[in-house]
Amino acid sequence: GAWVVYEMGGGVFLNTVAPSLGLVLANGMFFSPLVAVLKARNAQDLGQLNPLPYPAITYNCGLWLAYSFHQDNLFIFFSNLPGFMLGFFFTLVGYGLTSQVRKLAIEVYSGTLNCVVMVTGLLVTNYIDKREDQRILLGSLANFCLMCYYSFPLSTIMHVIRTKSAASLHLPLSLLSGLNGLLWFGYGMAIADYFIAVPNGLGALLAGLQLVLIFLFRKGSPCTDPTIVQNQMSERSRTDSKEKLPIFPI
Repeated sequence: GAWVVYEMGGGVFLNTVAPSLGLVLANGMFFSPLVAVLKARNAQDLGQLNPLPYPAITYNCGLWLAYSFHQDNLFIFFSNLPGFMLGFFFTLVGYGLTSQVRKLAIEVYSGTLNCVVMVTGLLVTNYIDKREDQRILLGSLANFCLMCYYSFPLSTIMHVIRTKSAASLHLPLSLLSGLNGLLWFGYGMAIADYFIAVPNGLGALLAGLQLVLIFLFRKGSPCTDPTIVQNQMSERSRTDSKEKLPIFPI
């Protein structure tokens, strides 16, 4: 009776509505830096934009595209295709305008991941016959790259805790990130795909931590530009350290 209807409704939401909403939110966040990047390109000056996360966006989305091909999952495909193309464009613009030190960091990161991707493709197409083993390899690599991308806001969070000011955190972006993570976590659990559920659950927790910090230290002056909130503090820290190579894994 009513319980069956409830379960059916929950199944429809988690299997269809949640990933559809997650697709829209994910692409919205991928598009959020576009205006700032275009302004930087026209002015030939990056200003406060940090180009180091852009290659991470590109490879993260590219690996999830490969995973979507293997799983024949259109939700994953369309939630990462725009990000892959935008990340590549952002990387080209940022590389052309950034310092020599950051150019080297982008070159090392991109070259390393290119090799990893090529080796993975070789293994999947020629040496790994079991479909489940292929899925595990592709999912693990996509998760690793996603965790690298998640590492960037950590510097901002540490700065907020240290200074007791949430000025570098943006409430709407944190809310959207948390909701996006929850939607994909629910979808991953519904289809029993933990390569989708686990990293997005962690992303939702990270966004939740940001929201807690905003509440605790809300007296600080809020940042009003969502395109720079996750990179503003790392930009300052690198400027203060005379452009040393970052310690981030990407």
